[in-house]
Amino acid sequence: MLKCSWEPPPPSPAEVIPALDLLGGRVVRLVEGRYDRVTEFPVDPLEAARGFAEAGARWLHLVDLDAARSGITPAAHAAVLERLVEQSGMRLQVGGGVRSADHVERLLGAGVARVMVGSLAAEPRLVGRLAAATGAVAAAVDVLGGRVRVAGWTRDGGVAAGELVRRLVDAGVRDLLVTAIDRDGTGTGPDLALIGEMREHVPGVLIAAGGVAGEDGVAAAVRAGADAVVLGRAVHDGSLDLRRALAVATSAWMPRPRPRCGDDGIDPPAPPSD
Repeated sequence: MLKCSWEPPPPSPAEVIPALDLLGGRVVRLVEGRYDRVTEFPVDPLEAARGFAEAGARWLHLVDLDAARSGITPAAHAAVLERLVEQSGMRLQVGGGVRSADHVERLLGAGVARVMVGSLAAEPRLVGRLAAATGAVAAAVDVLGGRVRVAGWTRDGGVAAGELVRRLVDAGVRDLLVTAIDRDGTGTGPDLALIGEMREHVPGVLIAAGGVAGEDGVAAAVRAGADAVVLGRAVHDGSLDLRRALAVATSAWMPRPRPRCGDDGIDPPAPPSD
């Protein structure tokens, strides 16, 4: 049974987080998580990040797709990460192939602000300990047909998404990135039902990814419960202006109580009245 306590809303409006996905040293986007459906964007990662920062974004979402699939980080991708940490002026949330506590510690030691763990989330107690010890670890739950996918979305994780999230929260994980795989890279709009389901369980920051392509999608994801929205293809192909997306997210965001905790239906105590 989960412990129940009042969870205040985040102190700031929703974030829009532009994404850089690396595959073979290139910036790419996959369609529906498929490695055989790749779009390459001929941009320099550092120059792209600087452009995002100039538009007002504070966070950058960096995913190593090679490492996500193989567990091995290419040297070229490690060099990109180092440049971005040192020169982009942004806070980096990084994922892909993070499968040990040592790897989490190395990334944080290198200056990463938030580490996203996907395959490692199959060990909720370990992830809970890392999250509590660092305050900088989020579980990445990639969802297809209601089930979790792992190893760069190539294998079924053997558990329903909602069940894994309940286990993670029970183990002390507060923050979550949820990706709707069937919408990722498609521009068909966010999975609002999935975001709403995750919001019911997640006491901390909920980051939504997959399918967001326009201002309406950004606003809808935030209203459904997302504290942050990841944008990939839309910010690279020019179909969505990042400044406008940031403004829309700020306008759509509203403080809300964190979800009831535990699956026994017990409400948290009322917030302090100052």
